[in-house]
Amino acid sequence: RVNSLDEFLKLDSETLANIPNIGEKVLEVLNRTLANPEFKKMIADFEALGINPYIKQKSMKLMNKTFLFTGSLKKFSRYEAEGLVDDSGGIVLKSVGKKLDYLVVGENPGSKAAKADALKQKGALIQILSEDEFLDLLKD
Repeated sequence: RVNSLDEFLKLDSETLANIPNIGEKVLEVLNRTLANPEFKKMIADFEALGINPYIKQKSMKLMNKTFLFTGSLKKFSRYEAEGLVDDSGGIVLKSVGKKLDYLVVGENPGSKAAKADALKQKGALIQILSEDEFLDLLKD
């Protein structure tokens, strides 16, 4: 949504609240931090030293698509897989729910796959992918 810390610091509460995965508690902490004079001084001190943080530009390939991984992955660690999603603009969820777009299934997937199947039968638009299908999605 933004490319620099300066842009981020200018976001208002309403904009922050509309960012996926920012709930009430995180929003409260952000607002308190951004209003804190010591935080503002620290940022000014960084800028005076020539430190100008920027935000790594993400690919828009998976922008706002939600992912969850289950089972043992063979081609990469779960941490690496979640990083691929994040680097492509996607969002990693922690549990199966109606907001889930893709469930990537490795070996011995457990209850998450069953939950996703149950939600699909109730009309949810969850797509269940293998690791290879996930990698193909990143390539497209």
